[in-house]
Amino acid sequence: AAMESGLVRVSFDGGASPNPGPAGAGAVLQDESGVTIWTGAHYVGPAATNNEAEYWGLILGLEGAARGPWRRVEVRGDSNLVVGHMTGVYAVKAPRLKALYQRAKALVAHFEQVHFQHVPRAQNAQADALATAGRDNRAAHELLAAAQPAAGNRRISAA
Repeated sequence: AAMESGLVRVSFDGGASPNPGPAGAGAVLQDESGVTIWTGAHYVGPAATNNEAEYWGLILGLEGAARGPWRRVEVRGDSNLVVGHMTGVYAVKAPRLKALYQRAKALVAHFEQVHFQHVPRAQNAQADALATAGRDNRAAHELLAAAQPAAGNRRISAA
């Protein structure tokens, strides 16, 4: 199958400890066979909510996917709220989440097809670990295994 029409899986997570408090976001990109091709860990900030951090994880993953050739994306996350927002099940009410929702929606529009799936936390361990790393500001890294060396320099800012 041509890469251009290929599918990429995005797993995202975010967390604040305490909530609100220091927060991190993480995302994982996998190809159709489940091989990890990119991971991202991001320090969201010193005073964010869990839901804000979850959105940053989604944005991190979608921005990673947007750098590649993929047209179809399968998004997995353990946040009922974010998945519910993105699929239209829940209305977006919190003003601080509206801006993040709109940013995520704009990224979704980049692709031909995006499917959202809620998964149990146990099935989201890699993204969860990256979110924790981002929160602790250790291993705040972006590794792009695909042949796009220039893309690794971009940083996502919570500003």
